[in-house]
Amino acid sequence: MSPFVSYRNITDITFMILNMKKSAAFISELKKRVSFPVYQEPAERDIVAMLKGKKDDMLIYDRCGLLVHHLRMPYSYMGYSYVW
Repeated sequence: MSPFVSYRNITDITFMILNMKKSAAFISELKKRVSFPVYQEPAERDIVAMLKGKKDDMLIYDRCGLLVHHLRMPYSYMGYSYVW
């Protein structure tokens, strides 16, 4: 959890991963690394493209289901110090 979220005692946040169909072989590794749901994109639907996303993008929605931020690579890479 980010320091911003912890400091403000924000508790009503939900995380999830949508694993792209071309990375289906790696879903078990993702599930081992996180404590929130990991979903597999079905072979017959391109959900990531429907959301106008690409590999490693982060899409952030508000509680009403509206897209509020779309972080694209390289700004979504968690290895950079400015991404938290």
